[in-house]
Amino acid sequence: KSTDISNYVVYVATSGTQGATFTFPQYILKPGQNVRIYTNEIHKESGGFSFGSGKAIWNNKGGLAVLKDAKGDKLNEYKYQGGGAETS
Repeated sequence: KSTDISNYVVYVATSGTQGATFTFPQYILKPGQNVRIYTNEIHKESGGFSFGSGKAIWNNKGGLAVLKDAKGDKLNEYKYQGGGAETS
């Protein structure tokens, strides 16, 4: 089933507060589809989303990203470690 992710937000919460925030434009996510949000690049093959920031957003030592729906309800969070290791 497709999901309308318009106005969903992803934000950095590494410091315990809401940091840099990306709000999805009008977009329908198809079943099995993945998208990525880059710091300051556009890659159409992964959705074409970018924070549009000229400075680093993600901490290379690790951090936390939070996903909320258009109503502001937290759907998920993703904790990542530095050095490329991933945890959830």
